[in-house]
Amino acid sequence: MREQPNKPETKEGDPELTNQELRRKNEELEQFISTIAHDLKTPIASCQGFAELLQSEVDAGNLEEVKDCAIRIERATARMSSMIENLLHLSRFGSVENKIEAVDPAALLLPLIDDLKNQPMTDHQVSINLSQPLPTVDADRGRLLRAFDNLIQNAIKYGRRDDRVEIEIGGQQYEDDDEIRFYVRDHGPGIAEANRTRIFDLFQRLSKDDRGTGVGLAAVKRIIESHGGRVWVESELGLGSTFWMALPQSQSWNLPGSRFRLKPQSNELQP
Repeated sequence: MREQPNKPETKEGDPELTNQELRRKNEELEQFISTIAHDLKTPIASCQGFAELLQSEVDAGNLEEVKDCAIRIERATARMSSMIENLLHLSRFGSVENKIEAVDPAALLLPLIDDLKNQPMTDHQVSINLSQPLPTVDADRGRLLRAFDNLIQNAIKYGRRDDRVEIEIGGQQYEDDDEIRFYVRDHGPGIAEANRTRIFDLFQRLSKDDRGTGVGLAAVKRIIESHGGRVWVESELGLGSTFWMALPQSQSWNLPGSRFRLKPQSNELQP
């Protein structure tokens, strides 16, 4: 009886493909954890700073200042809780869910700006001007807040001139355009043209600069792209930088409950 040739192993049972899938998932998880760890630093620093201030205000008997510090700490812990929930969701389901709703960016930003301007651990003067009104946008509220937070923190860190940081935040919406655009502008040293694309890549930092982790702007890019949007920066050396986030005017393509995940070896996102 003639011996039958061995059947080639199917792709589904290919151990090499299985290993590639496991490596991909591990890479996604590692990248997301790096992003969350970076973003958690801001509210943790706020809690630490306001806790120290709270203690001194208690000793001084300033009840109103004590209440103010407690409110700011509560807001910071709420932001941390949201980030941790995203991390837990990724660990369970392998993806992060965008909960799309109509968001008023001004209402979202005012408490954040108030906290950042009054951050007790800031060693220089920070001025943040919010141009209102801002156009309402369909987005995940918590993740959009994180994107703004990262851009503002980036401006505070790198946009200082002398001992002062001046930041402008605004938005644009045109009838004949399918995008809603938001910007965060600083008046710092600016960014060389050669670096204006790569600063949005994960773990990329400008040369001669060791203050950042190379995660914050990459997180902004991923958040906005997960909404079907785009990010870019306009800058001129010596005159400052303007970071832009553009989101579709309608998120009907991305209903509540939809998910995204990162493509392997890429900063792109896929459904």
